[in-house]
Amino acid sequence: MPEFDKNRQIDEQNALVFDNSCRYDIIFGTDFLTKVSINTNYDTGFKEWYECILPPRYPFTIDKESYHDMEDAMHVQTKDDLLGEDWLDNYATEILDAKFNKTDVNDIVQQ
Repeated sequence: MPEFDKNRQIDEQNALVFDNSCRYDIIFGTDFLTKVSINTNYDTGFKEWYECILPPRYPFTIDKESYHDMEDAMHVQTKDDLLGEDWLDNYATEILDAKFNKTDVNDIVQQ
């Protein structure tokens, strides 16, 4: 659901897939929308998921920037699936507490 939040993902959902001409990429049913708590205001067309509110968007009107943002989110989720969700933790190291002592400048100069 990268249009709502690029960092939030849905772990599991059953889906029905059909191979037919359709103007939509995906159609969410009320069972799914209820499960993930997506609210739709049918008067305005706005969708709300937690703190994110999206205006209505009609099919085939997505701009290039939004398309690339969704593509980037898909690649991040693919890496999570292949490498595990903690793949970024492999690059993190613990930052140790710094030790500061009073220093005499004359001692440092003589050394």
